Amino acid sequence: MSMISKNTLDFLKKIKKNNNKQWFEEHKDEYKALHAEFKTTIEDIAEGIATFDPRVKHALNDKKTIKIFRIYRDARFSKDKSPYKTNFGGTIAPHGFESGNPGYYVHIEPGNCFIGGGLHMPESALLKNVRDAIVHDDKPFRLILKKTAFKNTYGSLSGYDMLKTVPRGYDKDHPASDLLRFKSFLGTKNFSDKDVLAQGFDKQVLKDFKALEPLVAYLARVR
Repeated sequence: MSMISKNTLDFLKKIKKNNNKQWFEEHKDEYKALHAEFKTTIEDIAEGIATFDPRVKHALNDKKTIKIFRIYRDARFSKDKSPYKTNFGGTIAPHGFESGNPGYYVHIEPGNCFIGGGLHMPESALLKNVRDAIVHDDKPFRLILKKTAFKNTYGSLSGYDMLKTVPRGYDKDHPASDLLRFKSFLGTKNFSDKDVLAQGFDKQVLKDFKALEPLVAYLARVR
C-alpha cells in the first residue's frame, strides 16, 4: 500500500507560507506529482476497506466512490481569500458522499492530520431519517458506540456542530434526546505528523476504519 511521504507534508507547509498564485504556478508540477501519490494512497485504502465493508466493495468500480478534493479554495464567501487549501483530503463512500451515503475520510495537513467517517452535515430529509430511527429504538445505535473497538479508537461521536437543544419536532424529554442534538454522526481520530510518516500508518488507518464500519453500516441502513 502507498504511504504518505514527507514530501507531501513539506509541500503543504510551503504552500501555507506561500499561498499565492505565482508560487503555486512555479511548483505546480510538484503539486501534481504529490496529488497523484495521494490519490493512489486513497485508492489503496479503499481497496482495504472493501475487505470488511461490502458496500464499498460493491461500489469500487464507480468513479464517484473515491473523491480527492481539489486544492483550490472557494473563497467567494470567506474573509480568508487565500486561493489554495493547505491540506490533502479524500473520501471513500459508495457512489459518493453527494449521494447521501455515509463513508470514510482522510485528511492530511501538517499539525492537523486526522481520519473520520459517518455522515457529515447530511441534508435535512436524511438527517430526519436517522433521528427518527434513533427515536424509534436507540439501543442499536448506542450498542455501536459502546463497542470496545469504537470507544478505544474514537472515544465517542464527534461533537462537531451540535445543537444546544433538542431539534424542533422531537420530545425534549425523550431518552435519546442527547443523540438527537447531533447534526452530523461522525467518529474522528487525530494523528501526529510523525504518526502519518511512520511505517505501518496505512495498516493503522485500516484498523481504525474497521472499528468505524459498524457506525457507517448503521447509518447506511437507516438513511
